[in-house]
Amino acid sequence: MKPAFIFSDSPGNRFTRHFLFWLAWILFFTFIYAQKGVVYYGLFHSYMISFVDAICFMPIHLFFSYGIIYFLMPRFLYTQRYGPLMAWMLVLVVAAGIISYLSSEYLVGPVRILLGVPRYPNSLAMGFMGGLRGGLTIGGFAAAIKLMKQWYVKQQENEMLEKARMASELQVLKAQLHPHFLFNTLNNIYSYAMQDTQTAPGMILRLSDMLRYMLYECEQQQVCLAREVQLLKDYVALEQMRYGSRLEVHVHVEGDLQERKIAPLLLLPFVENAFKHGASSTMGDVWMSIDIREDNSLLKLKVINGKPNTSAETSEQGIGLRNVRQRLELLYPGMHLLNISDQEDSFVVKLSLRLHPATGGTVDNSGAAKKLHYA
Repeated sequence: MKPAFIFSDSPGNRFTRHFLFWLAWILFFTFIYAQKGVVYYGLFHSYMISFVDAICFMPIHLFFSYGIIYFLMPRFLYTQRYGPLMAWMLVLVVAAGIISYLSSEYLVGPVRILLGVPRYPNSLAMGFMGGLRGGLTIGGFAAAIKLMKQWYVKQQENEMLEKARMASELQVLKAQLHPHFLFNTLNNIYSYAMQDTQTAPGMILRLSDMLRYMLYECEQQQVCLAREVQLLKDYVALEQMRYGSRLEVHVHVEGDLQERKIAPLLLLPFVENAFKHGASSTMGDVWMSIDIREDNSLLKLKVINGKPNTSAETSEQGIGLRNVRQRLELLYPGMHLLNISDQEDSFVVKLSLRLHPATGGTVDNSGAAKKLHYA
């Protein structure tokens, strides 16, 4: 969150910021120049004289500083018009030098005489250089502060835009994923209902539980890992009803799933893909192995399925896997490793993923990508 006082555009806060800045500059100017006169005028008088000098030269510094940050920078620097920027900078320097000479001749000199202090030796060149020395210093400080503030504001805006973009993309991905899953599952139920009306009601009940999860829980950014794993079990159960004894599937789950959270519908596409491009493409018996392990916030998923004895391409097909790759990049950058390999007789998916506690805390993911290894 941006500090309210520093970045607020309210007139009161802006006035206070500028007042404190120039007060600090006057005090600094007074301290620096008073050191030379302490020996001649004493401590108190030397500081008083330097303070009056700072007040007298302040209009030059105001003119030069605000000319840079409110005229040159918005019109030329931010718009990358560097030629006009240099030309106007030269004009501003000359104008500040002339004003410095005039101030020294007709303001600072008479005031010093009223205070009983010798006036500065003055000439156009000396007034020009003396004024620019202070003007360039304070102008440089003011410009640096303005640029730092502008950079910070841009960074915050870019972060907000990036978060909005990520949220929008995730919504699109989830919107694509839901119909994709539903289409495949309903198609399976339809096919089975045409053959065995006694099994279809059980499949519908399983699907009802899955839809309840998807409709009411998947709108959250994070869900309990145990609930996500239960979704996989329900999905596998539906497919077992469909394939019957022809399907041999082993599901192994290990770890404290209740204490971890994960993005919803992140694991399902891997299992779904195994059935779609493995089991459904095989005419005979099919086999599959699903291994899920959680250990100290590290989730390891391994899905292996046998390949059909055809020449059809089976690697990384379908909307599901493309979406899950994008979701992993958006949600877990530097916190996951994904390897999908098309071997001679099997299709293997390995995922390692850093998770967050179910209590809402955070996990230290510094260097997480280097510590991850495949399941």
